[in-house]
Amino acid sequence: MSLPEILFPGIADWVHEHGDPSRSRCLCGRDLRGDQVRGYRHEAGWMTDAGPMWLFIPCPECAYEMALWKIGISRGRDFRTQHRSESELCDLAWAAPDPEKVRIITARGGRQ
Repeated sequence: MSLPEILFPGIADWVHEHGDPSRSRCLCGRDLRGDQVRGYRHEAGWMTDAGPMWLFIPCPECAYEMALWKIGISRGRDFRTQHRSESELCDLAWAAPDPEKVRIITARGGRQ
């Protein structure tokens, strides 16, 4: 069973602008910067608005699927469009309903 793939045009634009030209060539020689970036859900993948995704560029000439890390894109790169600070995440957690009284948040010295 194959996993459903999603297109990431915004990430493709970022790779086109920031990708390392010395590492962005496919095994067949084609420069993959500017080609479509695809991905599927993967817990060890890059963070995207769709969650953690394994991102790659399928070569239109030889069909090799080049993972972004192979062309120099750090696995730590966060591709989410909305970033939240730890403080904002704590605020969201405090605002969420807690009907069973299980909330334990201590980042700002709150009670347990």
